[in-house]
Amino acid sequence: MIMTRRAVVACALGLTQCAGQPAPGGGQGRPGAAAVTLPDGATGSGAPASPGIRTDSLTIRPSTGPQPRYGAQAGHTLSEGEAALLAKVSRRTLRHEPGLSRMARELARTAPVDQVIPAGLIEGLMAWSGLVEPPPRIGVVEVGATCAATPGAQGCPEAIAALASEIEGLLPREGDGWVGVGIADLPGGASRLILAVTERTVALDPIDAEVALNASVTLKGRLLGGRSQPRVETVDARGQWRQVAVNAGRGGELSATFVCATQGALRVEVLAEGPHGPEVSANFPLFCGSPAPRAITVTAEQVGAEVDVGAIERANFDALNQARTERGLAPLRWDNAAAAAARAHSRDMVENNYLGHRSPSSGEVSDRFRVAGITAARLRENVARGYGPRSMHEALMNSPGHRINMLADDVTMVGIGAVIGAPESTSPGAARPILLTQNFYAPPGADLPKEPGTALKAEVERIRAEAKARPLRWEPTLERAAAAMAKAVAAGDSAGSQKIMAKELEKTSLARVESQQVISSEFRGLVGLELWRDPSIQTVGLGVAVFEGGARAGSVALIVLIAR
Repeated sequence: MIMTRRAVVACALGLTQCAGQPAPGGGQGRPGAAAVTLPDGATGSGAPASPGIRTDSLTIRPSTGPQPRYGAQAGHTLSEGEAALLAKVSRRTLRHEPGLSRMARELARTAPVDQVIPAGLIEGLMAWSGLVEPPPRIGVVEVGATCAATPGAQGCPEAIAALASEIEGLLPREGDGWVGVGIADLPGGASRLILAVTERTVALDPIDAEVALNASVTLKGRLLGGRSQPRVETVDARGQWRQVAVNAGRGGELSATFVCATQGALRVEVLAEGPHGPEVSANFPLFCGSPAPRAITVTAEQVGAEVDVGAIERANFDALNQARTERGLAPLRWDNAAAAAARAHSRDMVENNYLGHRSPSSGEVSDRFRVAGITAARLRENVARGYGPRSMHEALMNSPGHRINMLADDVTMVGIGAVIGAPESTSPGAARPILLTQNFYAPPGADLPKEPGTALKAEVERIRAEAKARPLRWEPTLERAAAAMAKAVAAGDSAGSQKIMAKELEKTSLARVESQQVISSEFRGLVGLELWRDPSIQTVGLGVAVFEGGARAGSVALIVLIAR
């Protein structure tokens, strides 16, 4: 019997980021998918425990060592069965990538039987094969015959034809695609056939996978398919994120130099602006002062047919907050309005067959929040496509751009929305893809200290000490005037604030006073003003007040009076 299944491992991203890879077909999810999963303000229950979702840890050992260089041409000879499969899927816009075939054969050999192929296994074998692209779309057929060396054996032509029929659903929507094919004979006289298709959005010069500790690494390449605005981000073995300076050329050329400063795996990611917003063009590990691993440890997840989106959202939320608390970060609080906006975007991605942040119907995440009536001082978004909440969490954590959103200290709230697509084949137990959106945000004033005026003065004094500028003198009359003015502004009476200033200054002998007004949705916006580093100011008054209602509720009004 021929069994077909397909795996499509997602990329994603945000402050608005990732993906350019379309999601094949899929349904609307289950009835009642919009059900609220958590009360507003919930922070989860720690380690994820999800009935109906089986999670296993697997260690896979590839048959050979990893490719020593990324982006170098892989030496790989197809078997007779693989050559027959490749001939069936040849297209003018589909080119054979030997490294992808190397990956596909090893995936066929090592993927667990009767389980969704783990996302981490595909990602690990891409690096093992020297490939930098995000994980490809995968088609799988299993048949009770050995087809690698004997493609004409009974059942093999039908299996090859069945897998070849999947190609249209795997092809990229835009641009050229790259294809790899792999067949592995399994114990018991069966075989597994795999088709892997990816869209290459960046071409990188070859780069060593293993790098000496403290060595300088230069990444060079060119964006493809009309992509623009390249960025490079890294996360080292200690979890430290860094954005690397990039030199970008007119034709999509890019170069970036960084140091392999921490022993262990350094995750490198190239981001670019694509058709649906920011997307991941390349993601791969460099091994600093250590050898590339000879085994791949992955999480395998099996989501039962009875599991609905509420359980998936809850499990992903728990995994998120577990990662934050393990690193000493405050857990995020659940927000139902943000979850509804996230769920609507996930449904939109299914219905319009894409994976990304910029929707053809709802625009950017900021547009979706505005329609939902949610005011955010800071807003971040991740999107993902996969087959289980824990494996999707791990894939996002392996992406520097997504990881920094999940571990950000400038957000306090999150809403997570999932939609389950239709089964990807007619086989019993066929996988159902999950489209997931994470919306992280902070409401205005979320970072406001209990005594904002006192806290701001302390920050200003620290900043001036670091800048070696003279300490400020807080003049009492200016202080009273600034406080009263800030209160008037926060009450919506800007004209009245000027009258207060004139009246108060009549009581002083100061010859000239300048005023500066700042309204910020974040306390950090007040701390970051360049004004505090100005060596020419010395005598000042400072007033801070919070907007209690209206469109600016939670924001802060700052008045600074400067005596000259």
